[in-house]
Amino acid sequence: MINLTPGKLQPFRITGGWNIMWNHFRDVDVETLDPNKEDDWLFLVQDITYIVRNDEHKVNHICVDLGWYPEADPNGKFILYVIQNQDWEKPLEEFSSRNVRDIAEKMGDFLQKYVTQ
Repeated sequence: MINLTPGKLQPFRITGGWNIMWNHFRDVDVETLDPNKEDDWLFLVQDITYIVRNDEHKVNHICVDLGWYPEADPNGKFILYVIQNQDWEKPLEEFSSRNVRDIAEKMGDFLQKYVTQ
């Protein structure tokens, strides 16, 4: 049987004012995965984590989105986006890395920065 979600969930800082819609962000060092074993990469998808800000009036809707691009590709990377009003063509912020700790730290920074903006 294939384990599609290796490792524990990766912890990250989150302040009040956000809703986690889904989270599959795993504490896995991608540099230790075998690039020749396709099954090892199947959990690295575009829809890893999606967090939305609690906006009572839905003005300036903000979301934080994490994915792996290209999906399940050993040469890919995590990309973290901050999106306003579903404008995916013009992210407010973008950060990429292959390191889960760097992504977790930046995610916490973005969540703190945009909780009240």
